[in-house]
Amino acid sequence: MKPDGKLVLDGFTKNNYNNFVESQKIVYEDSGYWSPTPYACIERTFIYNEASLFLEQYIVLTETTCRCYNNWNCTFEREPLCTELEKAGFTKMQFYSDVAGKEFSENSETICVVAS
Repeated sequence: MKPDGKLVLDGFTKNNYNNFVESQKIVYEDSGYWSPTPYACIERTFIYNEASLFLEQYIVLTETTCRCYNNWNCTFEREPLCTELEKAGFTKMQFYSDVAGKEFSENSETICVVAS
């Protein structure tokens, strides 16, 4: 980063996952997002509250392959972000509810920090 540069970081808060539930379903497709050939997809979701992690898992089975895709989603909160940014040498942090600069709210589903 250049001297006097700024780091802009945004992410989801826990509020974004208020309606996220653990689940499992199986879908069958002739073709689609995961494969141009027929496939079955096992879609599973998991919640790891202690680590503020949410997993979206897709196991895609075709006639010849089996692939697993894990989308790990973590959440961000103001105080832990401050601590991590201070450890990295940042001294000034401004928080917003989005990258457009909306005033920060604890109820927001997203968080944005501008650090310098």
